[in-house]
Amino acid sequence: MPKKSLGCIGLLIAATKWLPVLVTCTIFTWGWYAYTFQLVLFSMELLVQKILCLIIFNILYIFALWSYLQTISTPHGRIPIKFFLTPEISEELAKASSDQKRDDILAYVVKRNDLPVSCRTYSGGIRYCEKCNLIKPDRCHHCSICGICVLKMDHHCPWINNCVSFTNYKFFVLFLGYTFALCLFVAATTFPYFLRFWIPPESLGIDKSNLPNSNGTDTMPKPNYDIGQMLSNNGESSVPFSTKFHILFLFFVSGMLSFGVMFLFCYHIFLLLNNRSTLESFRPPLMTYGPDKNAFNLGRRENLMQLFGRSKLLWLVPIYTTEGSGLSYDLRPQLGNADEEVRQELLNHRNHNQPPNQGPQQPYSAIGPIPRNDGDTEV
Repeated sequence: MPKKSLGCIGLLIAATKWLPVLVTCTIFTWGWYAYTFQLVLFSMELLVQKILCLIIFNILYIFALWSYLQTISTPHGRIPIKFFLTPEISEELAKASSDQKRDDILAYVVKRNDLPVSCRTYSGGIRYCEKCNLIKPDRCHHCSICGICVLKMDHHCPWINNCVSFTNYKFFVLFLGYTFALCLFVAATTFPYFLRFWIPPESLGIDKSNLPNSNGTDTMPKPNYDIGQMLSNNGESSVPFSTKFHILFLFFVSGMLSFGVMFLFCYHIFLLLNNRSTLESFRPPLMTYGPDKNAFNLGRRENLMQLFGRSKLLWLVPIYTTEGSGLSYDLRPQLGNADEEVRQELLNHRNHNQPPNQGPQQPYSAIGPIPRNDGDTEV
């Protein structure tokens, strides 16, 4: 196939990847218009209510959109040149006759360049990316969609056309939080007007005979009917159909999004409090002593500080305050008395990789290599 055709196909694929981002930005733009004009300015009657709703809505909207744009535009962290293999080392690695020889070569590079790597493959060797030709830093994975190794990769998100990783994880969490609060607020304030314009009063058990006539000729004293009066206006011809349409979709879109984002937001709060990524929650990182899903868990307070920084005033602001370089991470000192679950995982991993002709071995210690099995896989 001609190179020109391949270039056009590549551009088409790249443009297609931005479609989810375009859809998200369209929802943001339409949502601001529908809420500001169709609901607040055209439907609400009390001035105080209009001002209060506009202030709260725009604050949440600005922070949600700001966090989203930061998540999209923040570049991946750069991996230093010392993690990359030289052409001579790459040639020796290609000529290696066994996995043991390959591991010895990689271990030599780690020692020579003083690389801070603690994670291992399931075979016990140094984690190495053949496509990027580098030794992977801890918690780094190769993204097949982005085509590069990403520091502390959490997952690749098509809605931002980017990887959620070390550099933008704070912005991603803030985006989920502000989006959830924004959608919940919009759904709550839109709900009365959805009832007013789309639900007949009879469906709610409201007797129209107890409500005043729309022409104002009813002079009989009536009890308090504020809610009923609001619901009885669903048939008013003065309300344009476009306004009803916008409010209908605004209520359902915000309601569905708040329900869906809530679970994702709560899940990532759980992950950050335990200092895990999504990949590590499904496949615990392999340390020199075996798999340990809590290897980087330093306690909830310290985990929060690592992600959001030491200044609490900036925690909720979409400004980069994450600590560290993304290349190395503090490890919990040792297994404590409350780590029986981790001890059992280590024991099971050791028994699974133990050759059948060997007898029982000693329990795991905090140091020492693990048996070789298979290599690290691409994400």
